[in-house]
Amino acid sequence: MALGSVLAGRGTPPERLDVSARVTVATTGTPSITSSELDVHGLVPGADQASFDEASREAGRTCLVSRALQGNVEIRVHAMLDDRPISSVA
Repeated sequence: MALGSVLAGRGTPPERLDVSARVTVATTGTPSITSSELDVHGLVPGADQASFDEASREAGRTCLVSRALQGNVEIRVHAMLDDRPISSVA
């Protein structure tokens, strides 16, 4: 994933990145994807929200999929930095 690489390159490798996507499909005429909305939650020691947002924007510019869709599909990213790991159940 581009975001993990960007963060690692900045010296703040993520412990966890959780990403979900909602895709909108136009059904009039030939069906086509019109937008993709990504929710990104990350546990990134050493990063603050501003640096996580900037890393998310950079990843959007360098991601193979984002570049392939550029100009054809609206892509929105909501990046949220988490401050604690998800506890595991024993």
